[in-house]
Amino acid sequence: MTKLTQAALEKHLWGAADILRGTVDVEDYKQYIFGLLFYVWPNHGRRHRFKAAARMVRMDPEVRDYIQGHRPRTEGEAYGYVRRAATFHEIELFPRSELPAKGGTS
Repeated sequence: MTKLTQAALEKHLWGAADILRGTVDVEDYKQYIFGLLFYVWPNHGRRHRFKAAARMVRMDPEVRDYIQGHRPRTEGEAYGYVRRAATFHEIELFPRSELPAKGGTS
């Protein structure tokens, strides 16, 4: 079995991208990809804001990581699981915000 080099991997991935793009013009495809990137970035920002808010209310870091889908940092943290009741309790730490009624103000 031959070892895959960095150059061979890049060539293979570019070839796969060309196959997926098909007959779409490169410029059109680029706009599609950039659109996906800009869609993902706000989600990334929300995760950071959530983590900052969770720290402000002193949310249990294990529950905070569980909510965000992070893997345990140590083998010890992997034992057991986070219960729904514990997650609910930690979420209740966040202050409530009143939202305006649809089509008007509160």
